[in-house]
Amino acid sequence: DEVNNLTFILSESSLESFDRHQILITSYDGVITTASTPCIKYIVKHSEFLSSLVPLPYIRDVVAEVKEKYFSKYIMIGIHYRFHDVEQDWAVVPPVPGGTPIAQNFGEGATVEDFIATMMKIQSASSNQCRFFVASNSDVHK
Repeated sequence: DEVNNLTFILSESSLESFDRHQILITSYDGVITTASTPCIKYIVKHSEFLSSLVPLPYIRDVVAEVKEKYFSKYIMIGIHYRFHDVEQDWAVVPPVPGGTPIAQNFGEGATVEDFIATMMKIQSASSNQCRFFVASNSDVHK
């Protein structure tokens, strides 16, 4: 896959051409993996990488301020709605049980309306004791 002439999925042959030397990538701007890496393995490894990141002190301060201002008296539930971006994403969403057996794009399995319906059920079941923090790559869908 190429975006603006940058390749994010490396073929095995391109790695072999480096004569088995270690490769250091000095600029990380997107997803870098090999074509033969199973989707689930990539997601797990990428998740491990993201989990290892530590926020800077000013980011921790902003998070603490938001939590105190909007969630101090409520159960905070984080929602991440990923909108499919054709320039950066490919089909990685696991298929819905009983549905088509192929991966889907973000937004094809669970729609915004599905998220809203589930959030309303949770809100009702909690006797309005929870609030949602919605994060998304799409301002329109927040």
